[in-house]
Amino acid sequence: MTPTTFVELTTTQFASLSTTQVAGLTGTTLGGIGVVNEALLTVTEVHGLSPVQIVPLPATFLGSLTMTQIAAVTTAQIGKLSTTQVQGLTSNQLGVLTASQLGSLSTADIVVLNTTQVSGLAPNQLASLSTRQILAFSTADIASLTAVQAYGLTTSDIRGLSNAQVQALTPGTLMGLSANQIVSFTTAQLGSMSTAQYHAILG
Repeated sequence: MTPTTFVELTTTQFASLSTTQVAGLTGTTLGGIGVVNEALLTVTEVHGLSPVQIVPLPATFLGSLTMTQIAAVTTAQIGKLSTTQVQGLTSNQLGVLTASQLGSLSTADIVVLNTTQVSGLAPNQLASLSTRQILAFSTADIASLTAVQAYGLTTSDIRGLSNAQVQALTPGTLMGLSANQIVSFTTAQLGSMSTAQYHAILG
């Protein structure tokens, strides 16, 4: 059956497909089933998608997964996502990912995240990222962090920030940092700050 054929299936017909039948579909066919039928994929079916099925999926397919479905995606599946596919994820989807799922994102994946996507990350999610992942955030992403989000940065993350990333932190964000976070800044990082930033961390 072609992708077009699956789009033409009624929701009842598509929902009647077994997990085995879904597992036998090619990634190209899955990518063309349509948003309505995509929403009918069960957690078990999403969890069972193979790397071969994941690779051809368009970014729009991934961006249309429900929160329940995206939570069922395995770390191995996330590890197979291309940067284009990662760009298709919504801020809400990123907001439900576990520490293990987030840990499967490569630094290349982190680099392509935009500020809207980053806005969906909670402090505990940021805390779960490795320092290497944090360093992959663009200066625009760093500048978009709220004071609440920045509270999730570990002391190692802060020490590892490049001067450009430090300079991107807004005074409002810096004012929300804890004392332990503030004393983690290196001399070089402090020297790179603007007067407004420096005043912010002094309180």
